[in-house]
Formats: sequence, C-alpha cells, structure tokens
Amino acid sequence: MTDALTQAWADIQKRSKNTVPRAAIAVTPGKSGSTCGSVTWTDDPVLLADTATLGKAPLEILSWLLHLAAHGKADTGRKPSQSSEGRYHDAAYKAAAESLGLEVTTGPGSGWSRTTVPKELADRYLPAIERLRAALQTWEPPVTPAREVQGKRPPNQTVAWCSCDPPRRIRVTTSTFDLGTIRCD
Repeated sequence: MTDALTQAWADIQKRSKNTVPRAAIAVTPGKSGSTCGSVTWTDDPVLLADTATLGKAPLEILSWLLHLAAHGKADTGRKPSQSSEGRYHDAAYKAAAESLGLEVTTGPGSGWSRTTVPKELADRYLPAIERLRAALQTWEPPVTPAREVQGKRPPNQTVAWCSCDPPRRIRVTTSTFDLGTIRCD
C-alpha cells in the first residue's frame, strides 16, 4: 500500500514539474491521518494515510493526495495564518489546486476547500488509480491492540500550546506532559 501511495505522489510531483514538494508517506491505524493543516511543508514532510482514508475508493484516495499536494505547493515557503492553523484554503491554495487540475469551490468557513477530480484529470492518473486499486485488493489494515476496559476514568489530559509560529494545540495525558519537553516540528 505504501508503495502505491508513494508512486502516486511521485506521479503528482512529475506532472506538476516538481512544484509539489517531496514527502514521505506512512500508513497509520485508525483515524489519525493527515488533514489540512496537519502537515508542515518544511524539510521532511510526512503524509499519514489512515485506515479511514484507505477505506475509500482509489479515486477518492488520489483526490486526497492531490488536495494535500495543492497544500504543499501553496504552503511551501510561506507560513499559514495563525488564526486558521493552516486549515483555511485561500487564493494561493485555490491557484495551486487548479494548477494541478482540480476543480475548486468554496466550503463553509474554510475558503476554497472543496476539491474534486474531473474526469480528464482522473484519466491522466489512471495508472496511479489502478495501482491503488490493486494495492487495496491485497492490503490488510494494521492491527492495533484492543484497549483494556478498566472501569476507571480515562487518564487526565492536559492541553498544551507549542511556541511555534503559528502555535499548535496538543492534547496529552498529564503523566506524559510531566515527563518533560515535547518537540513540535
């Protein structure tokens, strides 16, 4: 699965004449994948493909990759606004998405966030879509151990803000927070 995703990303980079940054792709269990604003487009970005994303049709997975590629193209070399933590889709995002061939419309409260893959674009990426389809046929989601039910309250959680610009909010257990420095990249 990772190979098919990585090859699809390479195809996107090639078609964009390398204006889309390189990125590593990792498959993660559960619903914890990359969303708008969760990827920092700096030195070594990592895209997290979660099982919820990989439970979709190959064209939807390609659409997700293209949407993130537009973020990478638009956000490389600039900082997202502090107020939106990178989730707002501004004119630069719209231009980047359209340059990749996506159709772009506005979404409530998030700017030009709705992207779709038109048929002509899907046809251009047909080899990538077929590789994703083949990978999905044999792919098994990673198994995560079941959490024991203890009849206790969940551990106390702490909300912390990093000192990055823009700052990010993280939620961790108090015991983890008490261990010391948490690095935010």
